[in-house]
Amino acid sequence: ALTPMLFCHGREDPTVPVWLGKAAHDQVAALDPQRPIAWHDYAMPHAVCPEEIAEIRTWLHRVLAS
Repeated sequence: ALTPMLFCHGREDPTVPVWLGKAAHDQVAALDPQRPIAWHDYAMPHAVCPEEIAEIRTWLHRVLAS
């Protein structure tokens, strides 16, 4: 089975531009189209936010349950 991947990124990230995070996501998706890949971006800088943590929790529960 292919290991699922979750990409999360801040739209206001001055450290790693959001386009670079999205490009990494898109590259993995293109190289491995069968792999389950999710992308979420958030209105935040290079940090974490409660919405992101909730999304990671939900994603982990779903992935680990399967």
